[in-house]
Amino acid sequence: MGHTAETHAPQPKPLPGGERPYAHALAHDQRRARKPFTERRFTRSRSDRLLGGVCGGIAAFIGTSSTNVRLLYALSVLLSVGTTAVGYLLLWLLIPAEPALTS
Repeated sequence: MGHTAETHAPQPKPLPGGERPYAHALAHDQRRARKPFTERRFTRSRSDRLLGGVCGGIAAFIGTSSTNVRLLYALSVLLSVGTTAVGYLLLWLLIPAEPALTS
């Protein structure tokens, strides 16, 4: 009972320049309220589509070729015995279509 050891987690040691590690990190509540870095939205493609535009939209969002996404999706359909096809249908219903271009 006379033991006076602290039960706190050890504090990080200062960096060589005197800066504390993680000093740039935001508090938990501030991270949650932070806005995204981009105004990019996840939408189904109107121009790069074979069926519903889901794979084209995913490819545009992550910045890769839609062919790669389609090949990966076809492989996943084969390996999962078609259960990812249900996922495609759900995404088709839930993801909004890309806004139409007005001229």
